[in-house]
Amino acid sequence: MANRRPTAQQRRRRLRGTHRLKASADGWDQPGYADTASPWTVPQVVGVHPAGVFTHVSGQELASPGVSWHPVGQDPFRRLRWLQTSAASCQRVPTCDFSPAYPVRTLNILTGYQLTSDGHVSTTTATTQGTDMSFRYIERAGAQEFQAFTYLGWRYLQISAPGETLSASQISAVVEHSDPPAQYAMQFASSDATVNAVFALLQRSALYSAQTTVLGYSDAGKGTISWATRVNESYATMAGLGERCTTRKAIREFIASQARYWTDGRVNAVYPNGDGKRDIPDYTEMFPNWVLRYYQTTGDTALLTAAHDTAQNVAEYVWRYVQ
Repeated sequence: MANRRPTAQQRRRRLRGTHRLKASADGWDQPGYADTASPWTVPQVVGVHPAGVFTHVSGQELASPGVSWHPVGQDPFRRLRWLQTSAASCQRVPTCDFSPAYPVRTLNILTGYQLTSDGHVSTTTATTQGTDMSFRYIERAGAQEFQAFTYLGWRYLQISAPGETLSASQISAVVEHSDPPAQYAMQFASSDATVNAVFALLQRSALYSAQTTVLGYSDAGKGTISWATRVNESYATMAGLGERCTTRKAIREFIASQARYWTDGRVNAVYPNGDGKRDIPDYTEMFPNWVLRYYQTTGDTALLTAAHDTAQNVAEYVWRYVQ
């Protein structure tokens, strides 16, 4: 007997049968929710930090402006895809409102920097740095909002087979970056429009490099490379934006990398991330200059004191190879 394609009703039944929603609790993300209620498991209290196995963990606190951007362009692609574009790439969290929602349906949401020749969001290694820039959301009954738990740097957003016509007002992106005091930002003006535009570009790039710390890049592991990016970006954010907090945090992170991995005076090339013990000698050499530049800019003697032994260890490490 010839095979027949399943009907639309059969496909819907199969879709429902292949997804099992875990127990969800209404209001879990709202103030005052009792986290001891079913279906949650009562958390184990380890103690006041640092305690238990969490001796090298520090909080990632972000003072973000929380500005939401809506699409400036939209393109229902082949009736099954929704393409969102914005003016430029930057770090942000995709958000979408569903009302009414279609329960027990998985939505595949893809972000990226570039488009393919046929209009899809590109997923090649060259355009994503080998990063999975997708999100997945399982709808349940009732009005609801999808918001990713982390940010990525992207320009385009594509929702595959949304099953409904989504308006631009339903799709947004919460822009993420640290929020340095606006009154301390550098002002620049010249008679050359191109020079003015270049300054604005550099100042904007520096702003988006400042997340919970001075960020190397926003996609492939949100890497935090010391000299190649963090130090140079720190110089730009301190001078161009009046930033202080992210630089101070970044310096403390590299102090921690030496204490954790290096008895010979080096600091990690990338930290914190999952690379473990990894150094690049000329990155280590930049550490004392970075601390000095920060002190000359801020007069912060507390951080200078905290970084003194680490910087001295670096100097002794370098001197051993000079002799």
